[in-house]
Amino acid sequence: MTMIQFQAALPHHIAACIVLRGKTRQNAVSAARLAELGVTGASWSADVQAERLLGILAFEGEQLAGYCFGDATSGEIVVLALLPAFEDQGLGRALLDRAMSLLRELGHQRLFLGCSADPASRSHGFYRHLGWVPTGKRDRLGDEELEFLFASAEPRPAERLRAYLQAYEARDLARVGRQFADDIRLVDWNLAVQGKAAALDETRKNFESVRSLSIELLAIYEGEGDGEHRAAAELEIVIDGSLHLHVIDALRFDAAGRITEIRAYKGL
Repeated sequence: MTMIQFQAALPHHIAACIVLRGKTRQNAVSAARLAELGVTGASWSADVQAERLLGILAFEGEQLAGYCFGDATSGEIVVLALLPAFEDQGLGRALLDRAMSLLRELGHQRLFLGCSADPASRSHGFYRHLGWVPTGKRDRLGDEELEFLFASAEPRPAERLRAYLQAYEARDLARVGRQFADDIRLVDWNLAVQGKAAALDETRKNFESVRSLSIELLAIYEGEGDGEHRAAAELEIVIDGSLHLHVIDALRFDAAGRITEIRAYKGL
């Protein structure tokens, strides 16, 4: 996959999302057709502003390459769209995975979506390959309903760590904040701070200090002991497209799944 930057969707992104929706290869939907279905730039933006819809965008440079949005209330994956030039690079799966993590964090154990029932459609095999299964129902547009059930009611520590990394990569400070415990301790090679407010302030400074941020997950580990839940990951972080950092993040979580400690170590 080319150098892609993931970003949390904001209301001002929606106009570009509508344009892209009309350019997809197999299921293009024009702005006029979306409006007939009750989806306009104003309504979509309002849903994002109110956090009824949660979205992840993928950019190559300044170009919007694709996106995925989920319904925060119902757990529905509402739309996954890519420009044709970015197909077959793993980007659709990466966007879907991030949107699923967003809904998982809200407590959804079951997700669902509408998908073409035509085996010749790319989406037909795509979702089934990733573990989505038909429910035997049809949605209001006549598409086949598929569902995904997470294996456990509560995310494992490794899942929570992955969700934190996704939020960090998207520079989504609000999402990061929802994952922090009030008494979190943040330690890296430059600083050590205690408390949610201080940890969020340092995270915000990090986000504002870079133009772009990409995180490649090299390996992930998890363990439990002494009543604590722990996970660690080896990462390759690319900052502004040129600075490469090898980093190990070690996280601890409380019983509610909130992050109580982050320790980051920089390698060579």
